[in-house]
Amino acid sequence: MNKRKEANVKKSTRSSLPRPKQSRNIEATKQLFLAAIGEMILENGISSLRVNQVAKRAGRNKGLLYQYFHSLEGLLKEYLELNDDFLVYEQKIDQVMEGHRADQGRELASLILKNHFQNFMSNKLLRQISLLELTERSDLLVELSNSRERLGDKLFSLSEDYFRNTGVSIRVIEAILIAGINYIVLHSETNSVNFCGIDIKNDDHRNLIRKTLHQITEWAYEHAEAVKSGKKAI
Repeated sequence: MNKRKEANVKKSTRSSLPRPKQSRNIEATKQLFLAAIGEMILENGISSLRVNQVAKRAGRNKGLLYQYFHSLEGLLKEYLELNDDFLVYEQKIDQVMEGHRADQGRELASLILKNHFQNFMSNKLLRQISLLELTERSDLLVELSNSRERLGDKLFSLSEDYFRNTGVSIRVIEAILIAGINYIVLHSETNSVNFCGIDIKNDDHRNLIRKTLHQITEWAYEHAEAVKSGKKAI
């Protein structure tokens, strides 16, 4: 290859690589689209989303939406995945699995519940998504739910051997508690009244909920251990 051709190849290669400033601009534009679609979901749900309106809210040309996310569905998918408080574990799944393997997921079972309670109370978007999953049929929401289920299978694998043949289902316990968290928070937000005398706006009551979530998971592990040691029947 002569020097002129070699120089042209190098120049072409350099020009095809994103420059630092260009990369920052791309990321800033993506964040504008993500923020815009989040605001619109909170206002009117998912079914009313349209490309032109999202682009207008973001203050950017809709061509950039297609360039960075390929479609409105692609933008929505990325937004939902980034804001789901369970799927954050997927980003560090190997670290999570290794860190909780020694105690068969005992600490993690409680931690997931307490974190979800805090996140669901403080993040209006999570509450909105939960309501949408109950009221709107959406392939993306189904896919989001299935992603959670696949992640759950990985996390529950930590405790499968511990609970085998003990009559205790940690999956059912976690499912009921997560559903209970969602309901009590949504009930309070919608009706502004207590539930079973519990006021989640009260610091002491919130701390009591966190303590109880921990107690229930501990009881599950303790009961399973008692069954395995012959101290209790299934």
